[in-house]
Amino acid sequence: MNATERRIIESVIDLALSKGYSITVIDDFDGCGDKVIVNSTSKADVLKVMGTTGGDRLYFSNGGGWVSFIYGNDEDVLSNGSAKAEWVWEIIK
Repeated sequence: MNATERRIIESVIDLALSKGYSITVIDDFDGCGDKVIVNSTSKADVLKVMGTTGGDRLYFSNGGGWVSFIYGNDEDVLSNGSAKAEWVWEIIK
């Protein structure tokens, strides 16, 4: 994860936490990897487990949806998301 990607990811985490969601991190962008953290409300803990593979998927509690990140894409690190996570795209506007 480079500096540009980290800035975007931090913005997503900050927005999610400000909306009251907890975050589960899956260690793969397609959601098939291991859950490396479950229902966390700690930005530091979430960031600590991200970036160890080619991508990560974040699930947001209480129906907040999910988003996927693929590393190595710089400003396009945010690659996909569920319809329930449309609120995440606010950071790009």
